[in-house]
Amino acid sequence: MVVEDVHFADDATIELLGFLARRLAAVRAVLVVTYRDDEIGPAHPLQVFLGVTAGLAAERIELAPLSRPRRSPTSAWPVASTTPQRCTGSSVGTRSS
Repeated sequence: MVVEDVHFADDATIELLGFLARRLAAVRAVLVVTYRDDEIGPAHPLQVFLGVTAGLAAERIELAPLSRPRRSPTSAWPVASTTPQRCTGSSVGTRSS
């Protein structure tokens, strides 16, 4: 299961993710959660989830923002000229090399 942008999730969703994470060892499943670490502070509810997963067989992979050459928005997109500034490294409007 993949859940993206969990930094926007409500408390109930984060609690559900913690519940699932604690029970994944019993089943053949993977839980992938993405969030922007610059969007969560020490008091953010997601910190509880991160604490729960710290004691589990979990792997955290930190990704650096994409470099400017990898962020090439399509010109057909209305906000193409501002995408590199607005996405700050997001994969939106990227191209593969």
